Amino acid sequence: MYEDYCADYSFKSDFKPEFVSLWAGWLGKDNLHKLDQVTPNEWGKFNTLLRLLSQRYTMLAISHETKQVAKVNDIESYLSTYEQAMNKDSEQFSAFIIQELSCAISESWDHTYIIWHKSKGEIHSLSPLIKACDLEHFSG
Repeated sequence: MYEDYCADYSFKSDFKPEFVSLWAGWLGKDNLHKLDQVTPNEWGKFNTLLRLLSQRYTMLAISHETKQVAKVNDIESYLSTYEQAMNKDSEQFSAFIIQELSCAISESWDHTYIIWHKSKGEIHSLSPLIKACDLEHFSG
């Protein structure tokens, strides 16, 4: 299943990114200071989203290192604290397949997650959960 989604430590080119963020779009140079002002509670909204996703959908954790996926039985074991998240290297970022929607979600830089999808139907299904966590989403 790994090969259906990923190649060379990234998602295949037929998947399009939808960005999930604390903001409704890219901050731009004038607002980069907002990245340094994110509180642990604000950052925790991403953990809340992952919890909601795991309650509604079958989640598979992606390991780029082993090129395998594993069913997530306890999402809590995959979540980071604010402090852990602020000190992660990119190879430590979480990535999951959302099996029922045939899409994936991955952690990224600058308080952003990315939903990797093939059609807007997946985004339409996930949008209410994203909004319920007081997060925003937008295309590149």
